[in-house]
Amino acid sequence: MMDDLNLLLQDIKNNITWVAGLACDIGAMIHQPIYYDDLCEVNGYKLYLARSGKVLAYVYPTIEGFRIVSSEEWATKASLTTLVDKVDKSGWWGKPAVYWHVTWDDSAGYRRLVMHLSRIAEVRHV
Repeated sequence: MMDDLNLLLQDIKNNITWVAGLACDIGAMIHQPIYYDDLCEVNGYKLYLARSGKVLAYVYPTIEGFRIVSSEEWATKASLTTLVDKVDKSGWWGKPAVYWHVTWDDSAGYRRLVMHLSRIAEVRHV
């Protein structure tokens, strides 16, 4: 029982570390802080611009890594619609959404994700 709890706590710590690093890396690319909040009601995190509070994406841990969801409208404005893993016509609060899937050990996928979310941050900052 205690081992299961320790594993769960380690998973939570790893997830927070990964999301914090993602926020930091995006912020470094756009030269402004990106914040994240834990979504207590679901297993996930919200990434948003520090100054305006505008949401960039939601990050959800999976067994393999992370699923990242953002607005298709913002992805289109950032010229990213062909660079996503999936499009869902109602996944962003009833509006079209885009998804990326990144595994724990996919450093190239992580770097692409940072670039894509940085471009969305620039679109959202305008």
